[in-house]
Amino acid sequence: KKKSDISKDFSEINMKKLLTFILFYAVIFTAFGQNLFLEECFEGGVTGAGRTSAGLIDGYFKIKWQEGYELKSAYAITYRYGRPEPTDFTLNSGLVQWNQSNQIGEELEELSEVAQFFAVNVENISDVVNITSDSIYVYMDGVQGNNPLLAQGWYSIYCIFLYESPEITDTTCVRLYTADQVQYERQDYSISTPLIKTDSDIGLAIHSDRLGLFEDRGAVLVNNEYLGAMWGADGTNPLSGAGVRGHFYYQNEELVGLDDDTANTTVNRSDGLALINPYLDLNQSIQIVSFFRVNSSSQIPGGANPHPSFVISYTPKCKVINEEIQRTYIRCRNDTIQPDISGYDHYTWSPATGLSDPNVGNPLCFADTSRWYTVSMWSDDEDICPQTIPIFVDVYDKPEPNITVQASTCPDATGSFILYHPDASAYVVNGDMALAQQYTGMPAGTHQIAVIGNMGCTWEGAVEVPLDAPFEARFNANPPGGDSPLEVFFNNRSPGTASYQWLIDGIPFSTAANTGYTFADSGTYVVELVAWLDNPACADTARKTIRVDPGIQVIIPNIITPNGDGRNDELTLQLYGVKGLRWEVFNRWGNALHSGSANTEGMEHITIWEPEPGNLSAGTYQIVIVAEGINGKLEKFGTAVMVKE
Repeated sequence: KKKSDISKDFSEINMKKLLTFILFYAVIFTAFGQNLFLEECFEGGVTGAGRTSAGLIDGYFKIKWQEGYELKSAYAITYRYGRPEPTDFTLNSGLVQWNQSNQIGEELEELSEVAQFFAVNVENISDVVNITSDSIYVYMDGVQGNNPLLAQGWYSIYCIFLYESPEITDTTCVRLYTADQVQYERQDYSISTPLIKTDSDIGLAIHSDRLGLFEDRGAVLVNNEYLGAMWGADGTNPLSGAGVRGHFYYQNEELVGLDDDTANTTVNRSDGLALINPYLDLNQSIQIVSFFRVNSSSQIPGGANPHPSFVISYTPKCKVINEEIQRTYIRCRNDTIQPDISGYDHYTWSPATGLSDPNVGNPLCFADTSRWYTVSMWSDDEDICPQTIPIFVDVYDKPEPNITVQASTCPDATGSFILYHPDASAYVVNGDMALAQQYTGMPAGTHQIAVIGNMGCTWEGAVEVPLDAPFEARFNANPPGGDSPLEVFFNNRSPGTASYQWLIDGIPFSTAANTGYTFADSGTYVVELVAWLDNPACADTARKTIRVDPGIQVIIPNIITPNGDGRNDELTLQLYGVKGLRWEVFNRWGNALHSGSANTEGMEHITIWEPEPGNLSAGTYQIVIVAEGINGKLEKFGTAVMVKE
């Protein structure tokens, strides 16, 4: 097969601009990038095709499918301009939605003042599409505006289907790359060199859109060698300029074109498929695939020729690890999930957001929103094929219900409550599962409930059914608060009752009609009165909170013996709730003998007077003390102390 000739279309390119492109290529070689969404090797084949979804027209495209084929996995790819509202699309009888969660990669800028943004979205359609023949019906009205060329919206569906069959024993590798470069400039994508089996085909299938019939054409290069230009629309698309998509299948080491695509070494007009074996340098670790607009000065509305994705298909010379990998995980918000992937020596997850460690096969995942991840896997043994598998984490809120409660009258259990959540699949009340929403005949009290959502997320909580008692428990507290030690009298004012239970912080302390209690220590106490007539099940409860502030207590001995024997030689006070102290000592004639002050916060005792042995005559002495409490209050204490020899 001969490498591509430069066609008449390519000759129209300004050569000066081409040289600029080549210099650009040389300078930024090491900065190229791409989103490798999928790299999977397996026994079977792959087929890809699509059509425009400029909105208004449904239709079909062909794929490779025959009796005995079994779908392994399938993905649909689109792109959006602007930030359109979510929209549905149909594949055969399956209905799928494009929305923000299935975006892959970053949102990119766009020149159009209307569109403003470009992004690629991918959806796993493996469990959605129902394939019964080699024709796929597709419809999507994704345009959100009056002018399809300028409006924001969802455009152009391209699908790839991975299939297996007992008749296919050769291994196929498929790579799906999605755009991560702005679409209004030349795009250069670096791809790692495939580990290909000698003499097997290497196929490039291109997903493009908005290619005009004349100068508005998209050129394709591999390693800076020209494959040709695409323009117009696929044969399956009735709209001119609706873009070109490479329709193909690959199995048994061979690339085959479908519809108006041919498996040769060029692309041309509506043919978006090429064999790229002659263009690759397998001695290099990196190959370059490039897309650019042939006439970059064109002012056709809609701006660039978008290239949302491309597919590389080949037969590998490496060995495949046939470990089935779970592709979708459900995460209930505020819970943590942990994918479990094994069989390789190295792993890299992208993006790293929401993962405990992006370089292991089983990271903890706590993503807050639904999103795509890709996990790349490779081994130290170069004979084992690397893989990149897309993993979708679907995040759901726990189904917290709306609750309506009706009280229970006494003594019968007549309470009820209604639980409702639109996504609930079952309710659990006091350990029993039911599909009902309304629960009647419920006694007063706390009932444990759980709501199980359609996606398996569970919300847990409780319902409190109040008691509609025939009377009301009431009491007064006198005083309602104060300093410790605090003596409080509780006056029962519950009419029509005969039996009582008093509790402090849930601990019973009296069954009298009226009672009192002394709070020795400071703190906040909840006092309850439970009152009933003849049936404790019909009891009503009243509650009051008593606040007890730290009180001032100063305990002063009334005798000391300062004789030097080491026993009772000084005047030592015991303190409670005192943060400051001043004192004076007077003899019987009122003369001051001694005074002092101290910061006593946190102290339980303090010595304020230590008479020298033999220097003080026996008799009665007056002690005057001013104490400042922790609450800031001042109290004065005065007492007589007997001094003995």
